[in-house]
Amino acid sequence: MQRLSERAKAAPYAYTPHSRQLEHRPETPPRAASDLDIKHEQSEKNHEIEHRRFTRDPMPFSLLDDSPRGYRYPSVQERDEISLKFPSIRSMTIEHCLILFECRSPPTDIPLTVAGLPAIFLSQNEEYRPIPGVTGDPRVADPLFESRYDQKSESRIEFLQRAIRCLFDMNLKPVAVSIFLDVLVVELKDCIDESTLPGYLGGFIPYYCAGYAAWKNEKQYHNRLIQLTAECADYSDYRNVGLTPGVHVCGIKSVGTAGLLLKNVNTGEKRLTVSDHVFQDTDAVFHPRTSEECRIGTITDRYPELDIAMVKLHDDIQFTNSSYFEAQVPRQLAGQDWMPTNEPYKPWFFLDSAYTGCLPLLYCGVKAILDENAQSEPVHKFEFRSQSIFRSMNMNFACLKDGICGSPLVVDSSHVSADDEGTVLGFFCYAHDGVPETAFVPILDKLIEEGWRIDVE
Repeated sequence: MQRLSERAKAAPYAYTPHSRQLEHRPETPPRAASDLDIKHEQSEKNHEIEHRRFTRDPMPFSLLDDSPRGYRYPSVQERDEISLKFPSIRSMTIEHCLILFECRSPPTDIPLTVAGLPAIFLSQNEEYRPIPGVTGDPRVADPLFESRYDQKSESRIEFLQRAIRCLFDMNLKPVAVSIFLDVLVVELKDCIDESTLPGYLGGFIPYYCAGYAAWKNEKQYHNRLIQLTAECADYSDYRNVGLTPGVHVCGIKSVGTAGLLLKNVNTGEKRLTVSDHVFQDTDAVFHPRTSEECRIGTITDRYPELDIAMVKLHDDIQFTNSSYFEAQVPRQLAGQDWMPTNEPYKPWFFLDSAYTGCLPLLYCGVKAILDENAQSEPVHKFEFRSQSIFRSMNMNFACLKDGICGSPLVVDSSHVSADDEGTVLGFFCYAHDGVPETAFVPILDKLIEEGWRIDVE
């Protein structure tokens, strides 16, 4: 985060892409080291990285608390302290765990959090809404009142699928339903008067997007004061020291980021994950450049719905998951049943690609999408796609399309239990073009069901 903050001064409302300093790369532990030594060494590195990430919050107090919503509002004295720290602030509001600042002029230094809350800095008079859509009418009865969401009895994805079936029964033609920052976002195919829709759904307050895609509304992302471009990348050859997640990989025409080395517990096979769409025109995978002597493996299987391709590495290629540059070391895959142990706090995730360095993302919820081909099928035959939702906060994904895809998203160790450390929810991909602030990442249940696990050898 220190390097990110330095570039923030040049881009007042956004951190910018930066090249990795190779000396910061955690060295791949020697093969002779014991598992205990490796874990101890990596733990010390993780604590050092964690300290760098979150010490830049400028306030000496935290607005996080143990209430059901997970935060409190600042006192008069605390508001004065924040205003003193950011004198250009014209207004300050807290919405859905986000702290929003409207500024007369951009601050010279932009932190990731302020008083513990994810911070968004807006230009003066900018129209911005964290939640897409419009609320319904609370006088319209909740059709799921008798079967409201209970996290002890069903996963969030299961509830979202149930909500879609309910909306379908009401002839509302649902496209997708999301739990986003603890509210529901309901996307409907047809335009409809929101005042005729329920003000509660399964105990949630729903925001309806009737006739339009929720996150393609221009009011859902804030403006940039400068045009960002990806100016540099790490094309180093890591074959001699051993490949890890986050290194540059390429096909014939496109480039991407190496994912994780997975091992199938049923067959013993090992495969490296890469982004499927990056290698649409070839099964050959190269590092660090596209030439036959740099070929590191061949794609054997593809999961287009997950944007994942599985690569069988050549025998002479060494790959380890025991380091991931400045991101947390990945240890386990998680599926739709995963819930943050620090609820109601929203956990941070990090990815580290050859084109961006270490990027923070705020985990915001999950999304269930009704398969377009299922509209004419009976309800019990509905098919769904499931995604995790992340906010890029001060990062801009719009300029990173050439290479970031395939990067694993690993939970940060702050404020999570030991059981959650190293959890991977998915691999970065562009599910929605033109949405620079929000990332939608396919959930990995299919891989987990087939027996794929992170290789920890």
